[in-house]
Parts: sequence; structure tokens; C-alpha cells
Amino acid sequence: MGTLLGFAAKLAAIQGGALIAQQHALSEGAKIVHEEAQDRIGTYQTDAGPFAAWPTLAPSTIEERVRQGYSASEPLLRTGEMRESLEWNASPFEANIGSDSPVAKAQELGDGEDLPARSFLGGAAYTKEQEVVDKIGQELVAAYIIGSLIR
Repeated sequence: MGTLLGFAAKLAAIQGGALIAQQHALSEGAKIVHEEAQDRIGTYQTDAGPFAAWPTLAPSTIEERVRQGYSASEPLLRTGEMRESLEWNASPFEANIGSDSPVAKAQELGDGEDLPARSFLGGAAYTKEQEVVDKIGQELVAAYIIGSLIR
């Protein structure tokens, strides 16, 4: 027969394993959204839930892009710096996908004046929501099944 101390140790081990599984699951979900957000940069996007379709680049922007040696029709993509600025991280309780780039922020949200919002992060999260939910569920179920078999 086990002791109360033994039972408490077992609960602590289960909780620790659950936190590791949660963080892994959220990491997998964050990777899905991160990859989708990166893929959206350089391609016109249709509307995705509350996120509007991307407007066509202004003629002056297209002229400037061509003059600088960039493609006329790859919105938000020039050097790839903004796309590469996207990062993700996860804890056992949340995942974050974003960028510290002021350019990325301005493009995602618009400036309220001349620059329209071209959401690549919000649109990616909205589009991939069910895939992320499914992946997190799969990861957690797998972790708990494996964990129960090991114990």
C-alpha cells in the first residue's frame, strides 16, 4: 500500500509531465501559424474571417518596387527581412507568434491613414485555427496515452 507522500510525489510527476506536454502541443500549434504567416508574405491574400483581403499595391509602390529591382506583384516581400523577423515561442500556457519589426506591425495593422492593413499574422491564425486545435489535441492525447503506459 502506498503512502500519502508517495501519492503526492506521483501527482507532482503527472503535473510536470502535463506541463511539458502542454508546452510541446502549443509549440506545434505555434509552428503551424508561424509557417502560414511567413507563406502569406509575398502573395495577395483573400479575406479570412475578420481580416480583409489585401488591396492591390498602389501604382506608385509598384513603380518603386520595379525601379529597385523587386517583383511588381509580391506584396510585403522585398528582401525577406520582414518575413524572417517572424518568431514564435511557447510556454505551458500560451504561444506567441509575432515580430519586433515596426514594418511588420505597420503592415499587419495599417497606419490608419495611407497604408492599409495587410494582415499576415491574424489571417494565418484564423485560417489555421482548426488545424492548430486538432494538432494540440493530438499532441496532448498522445502524451497522456504514452504517459499512462509508462507509469
